[in-house]
Amino acid sequence: MFRRTILSTVAAAALAAIALPLAAQDTLRIGVEGAYPPFSSKESDGTLVGFDIEIAKALCAEMQRECELVEQEWDGMIPALKARKFDAIVASMS
Repeated sequence: MFRRTILSTVAAAALAAIALPLAAQDTLRIGVEGAYPPFSSKESDGTLVGFDIEIAKALCAEMQRECELVEQEWDGMIPALKARKFDAIVASMS
C-alpha cells in the first residue's frame, strides 16, 4: 500500500512536470482507471472517486487547467497513452 502511495505521488510529480509543454492545449486529458479502490473506483452513479482521482483534480486546480478524466482499463493504459488517447496518466502502479 505504501508503494502505491509513493508511486501515485511520483505520477503526480510527473504530471506537474509536463504541464508547461501542454499549456498550449485547451483541455488536459488524464487517463485514470476506476477499478482499484481506494485509489480509484466508481460510485453507484458512475462518478470516479479515490486517491488517484483526487490527486488528478488537485493537480489540475494547481495548474489552473481544465482537465478531462478519461477512464481506461489498466491493461490498455500505456498503449492508450502512446496512441494519444490522453496526455498523462494518474493511476497507481506497483
